[in-house]
Amino acid sequence: MKNEKNVRNRRVALLAGVLMTGIFMFGLAGCGNTQTATDTETDTGQFQETVTVEETQTMEKDSVEVGEFDTNATIEETVLIDQDDIKVTATELTFSNYSAELSITIENNSDKDLSFIAESLGYSCNAINGYMIADGYFNEDVAAGKKTNETVSFSISELQMYGINSIADIEIGIYTTDDDYNNTYYEPKKILTSEAESYDYETDTYKDSVENGVLESLGNCTVDFWDTEQIYSEEGVSIESVALITNEEGEQSFFIEFANESEQMVDAVLSDIAVNDLILYGGTWSSDTINPAAKGIVDIQINSLLDESFQELINVGDICSLSFDLVLEDADNDDITAKERVTITVSENGTSYSVSGTPVLESNGVTLTEIGIVPDEDSSLYAYQIFYIVENGTSDTINAGCDYDSLSINGYMVDFYDFCGNIPAGMTGLLRIDLYEDDVEDIGISSVDDIEEIEFVFTATDEQYNEIVEETVLSEK
Repeated sequence: MKNEKNVRNRRVALLAGVLMTGIFMFGLAGCGNTQTATDTETDTGQFQETVTVEETQTMEKDSVEVGEFDTNATIEETVLIDQDDIKVTATELTFSNYSAELSITIENNSDKDLSFIAESLGYSCNAINGYMIADGYFNEDVAAGKKTNETVSFSISELQMYGINSIADIEIGIYTTDDDYNNTYYEPKKILTSEAESYDYETDTYKDSVENGVLESLGNCTVDFWDTEQIYSEEGVSIESVALITNEEGEQSFFIEFANESEQMVDAVLSDIAVNDLILYGGTWSSDTINPAAKGIVDIQINSLLDESFQELINVGDICSLSFDLVLEDADNDDITAKERVTITVSENGTSYSVSGTPVLESNGVTLTEIGIVPDEDSSLYAYQIFYIVENGTSDTINAGCDYDSLSINGYMVDFYDFCGNIPAGMTGLLRIDLYEDDVEDIGISSVDDIEEIEFVFTATDEQYNEIVEETVLSEK
């Protein structure tokens, strides 16, 4: 049982949704060395295609035939929860034209009104045939002493993208919450179907789906990079494969296959995401739950890493590498492993990003370059964003920023919000300083051109908060 599990940001690999949505496109050819041009004067969806079972059985693309989906699986009644004066029972498995439908009965025999929830951001641990599935959501309110029937749906098209053509078992993770927001988490219970005894659990059906062209066929996408070398293995959890996918809109995503062979549920927590050694997303990107003896596909959508406000300032170039910090946590959010930097190399020819800006500081191996000021058109709180590139030439991971109460614009002190995140040794990050709209209006700034002078104290510390740099930065236009 899990109690009071923290709700955190989570981007589940909903394969079909990732393939059918997005914005930004990168190429893959010609990765070169990092270039920084300096001034000489000193920026998750549900699959909506309603495909019938009959249609998915015969869909083809480039002579790839998608296998027939078996709709003969049935279940016996299975009790999922029977404690705390509640009972949840899976009663029947049926199939519509484009989904598998699991019927459940919820009985609330307690003296409290309760909400019963599955596949939420805070507790997302549904699985089919040993693959974590971002499907099967429900949120049902049941009054004290009452019961209700609920139907949980799983998209057949999405299951087939995982290479699943028959359902051998289903795991549903449910939690309850009362009117006082007290949550109780119940471990997933496996529901075996009539197909379980004959099902081949040894086959990695997702890998087969990629290698046999099924993913490309169903997802209308291309697999630009595919590697099955195990690049990470700690405490029974490993990374088994990596794919770089381009959908029909030209958007690219990494699909990272995790396997959990341990006996406990784990969360794979990814943070500080870098493309071509440039940190595009600082802080925690995702926390994905992987059940014991299950696999999970964690996705990193490249367009989601790129805030539109700085796309015009940075040319990330062709994707040559992806890296991120990875920590494994248990059900109580305690670390199982130490943080480790994981790097995926798409091309051996180096990295390729370029910026055009003005160097404003170089100290103790840390270089700061101002690359531009842009209006913040998406916020009602902030008016402008100032962007800097922070190059970490030290041997430590650093965190950089603007010292509290040190920023002045055109000689006037102003409040601000800044964010940088951790920058590993030898890598480059983005420092963003947000200027409050009320403050800049008070000092007569109505456009970017009105900002003539920026002054603040730049700081950089290592992971033990030891000071590496603390120097005043002055930038005059």
